[in-house]
Amino acid sequence: MNIPRLEVYLNEQIELCFAKVESNEVEPRLILGVDLNELKSFGLEGAEKRVGTTVLKIMNTLYKEAFKTWEVKTVVEELNTEKYDVAMQLMHMSISAKTSMHVPSIDALFREQKINDEAMRKMVEESWPTIRERLVSYGPEQHRKN
Repeated sequence: MNIPRLEVYLNEQIELCFAKVESNEVEPRLILGVDLNELKSFGLEGAEKRVGTTVLKIMNTLYKEAFKTWEVKTVVEELNTEKYDVAMQLMHMSISAKTSMHVPSIDALFREQKINDEAMRKMVEESWPTIRERLVSYGPEQHRKN
């Protein structure tokens, strides 16, 4: 078998794990662990896409030459995009409900990102502080009009 290679397994915490095998003498290095319940929440089709995409992205990093004609985002780029998308969803929910309840989560998601996209960077650096200030002024209760 080729070295390096990707190993996929289920651990004791019921996480689907993706690990890099760098040699037969060393334990595989965990790259990513995904909670199986979280994966199930996407439904079978969504889970298939996520697992397949994850496998291709990791293989792309291990075998750059074989995948050089593919336009595959790295796992880190994809995770950053997902964090940004989740932050944006939380922001929209907060604006709709007029609540600051999700502000700490949005802050954490933005803080954890490595932003390469110019539009994303502008949103986080220029727009979010103003939106954040408005949301904080609402307080954590929901003030949705019925």
